[in-house]
Amino acid sequence: MEAIQPTLTPVVITSVSADAPQALIIAFCNREDMFSRGRLTAALSIVLASLFCASRSAAQDRPLRQSASERQFLIGAAVAMSPFRNEPAYQQTLGREFNIIVAENAFKWDSMHPTRNTFNFSDTDALVDFAESHGMKIRGHTLVWHNQVPDWLRNGGFSRDEVISILREHILTFVGRYRGRVWAWDVVNEAIDDSTAALRTSSFWYQIIGPDYIRLAFQFAHEADPDAILYYNDYSIEGLNAKSDAVFNLVRDLKTDGVAIGGVGWQMHQVNGFRIQPANQTNARRLGDLGLQISITEMDVRINLPTTPDKLAQQALAYRDTIEFCLSEPNCKALVTWGFTDKYWWIPGFFSGWGDALPLDTNYQLKPAYYSLRDVLEQGLDFTPRLTGVSREGKKLLVAGEKFESGAQLFINGEKQKKVSNDSDNPSTLLVAKKSGKTVKSGDIIQVKNPGGVGSNELIYP
Repeated sequence: MEAIQPTLTPVVITSVSADAPQALIIAFCNREDMFSRGRLTAALSIVLASLFCASRSAAQDRPLRQSASERQFLIGAAVAMSPFRNEPAYQQTLGREFNIIVAENAFKWDSMHPTRNTFNFSDTDALVDFAESHGMKIRGHTLVWHNQVPDWLRNGGFSRDEVISILREHILTFVGRYRGRVWAWDVVNEAIDDSTAALRTSSFWYQIIGPDYIRLAFQFAHEADPDAILYYNDYSIEGLNAKSDAVFNLVRDLKTDGVAIGGVGWQMHQVNGFRIQPANQTNARRLGDLGLQISITEMDVRINLPTTPDKLAQQALAYRDTIEFCLSEPNCKALVTWGFTDKYWWIPGFFSGWGDALPLDTNYQLKPAYYSLRDVLEQGLDFTPRLTGVSREGKKLLVAGEKFESGAQLFINGEKQKKVSNDSDNPSTLLVAKKSGKTVKSGDIIQVKNPGGVGSNELIYP
């Protein structure tokens, strides 16, 4: 941490409740001045925060996806194609931090089906390939939505039967192309009208096909990929209200009719100050009783600008609440944020005066919200590496085990070895020391240490 020059201004942590101080000090570790108005001196507050920061240093480089994967949970983000293609830090952060992604727009009709007889798979192929090469799952968003319907379809004067045929062709072509490669699809998005808590009758799909378009879309998607999890996705349905009741009734009826729906997506675009309530648990459990999983599919927590340290601390609690909720509900499988850096996201264009809603700031620095997510994901997990075997392959020494973090170090008789790397195919279970095979001998003591200094058991080379 960079040197911080204390001033003579008295400062104090503003709360001593069970959860708030951690978020406040986390922000301090992330170079936010979180202390004001009180009785502790600046020097003392810096000492206390520095001690807390030091306690976190062992996990400083452990990404979200590592802890999430240990829990068999999915943590992810939506991807904007321009920075994905043009900004290395964007791709690097995605690959490092997340084990699931979703496209912001690349999978939508106007992007990938621009004319009647043309499909554009350049972006969708790139995202699916990226996910697979980085050991990620991917969500497909979305197959049917009232927005971003291309003009050729909306204004084409097609009959009901023609539109059904076009919809089937679109879904069979698109979903079929990635059969077995896309984990889940948002088959229908936002079909319930906010004002009526009934089906959105203004939707192009409803007006041409009628209410059957929902059932047909799920039918076609299941036909194209029987193993994909098929979701209904919507906003403002995470609590108990008229709209969430309408969604519950919709998916219940689909299940009763034998439609292959597997989950409900809660978008979770929230205003700062949001907290999980008992109603969220009740809603999740009634969906679980139907045999449906849930995922948080588009979460962000927008702040009324200007952003302050207190607002960041509140935002961190919102994210913390949500990840704790998801990990406590057996049918909650994923938490996906709509973007991940405040540099690229949608809120300013829709909500003037609001912003900074995501876990990383505009410079890809980790915010208190990020640390809240990671702290919860890491609770109770054991990251101690364990050695199970060692062998020589020419000049190379191959060290097998588990829980090897990126950058794990190899020691022989206490001496750190050079040219050691995680195996590209099995990074958490195999280390390759390119030259240590030349010098290792029977009776040598082998140990691995993860970057935070956590050491493994010792093995004696045979």
